[in-house]
Amino acid sequence: MIVEGADADLVLWDPQGTKTISAKTQHSKNDFNIFEGRTVRGIASHTISQGRVVYAMGELRAVQGAGRYIKRPAFGPNFKAQQIRTQDLAPTAVIR
Repeated sequence: MIVEGADADLVLWDPQGTKTISAKTQHSKNDFNIFEGRTVRGIASHTISQGRVVYAMGELRAVQGAGRYIKRPAFGPNFKAQQIRTQDLAPTAVIR
């Protein structure tokens, strides 16, 4: 659920959009990309962070220093839930 004041970034996807991955066009300081030259379908068209559009149609609009650190536990509630699910679905011997 999206509610005012919630901590969430939103990404809008264009399922028909395509692009060819390249280190030359990525928004990163790395000079390589293991997917170099691969063409993909389904691309992010817009990203909203803290209520502001920070990426739109290929244009990075993020403001340096606008991010914030949010402390999270290394193994949060979703990790515990996955552990329980894995245990519940694990095969067990049938006692005869």
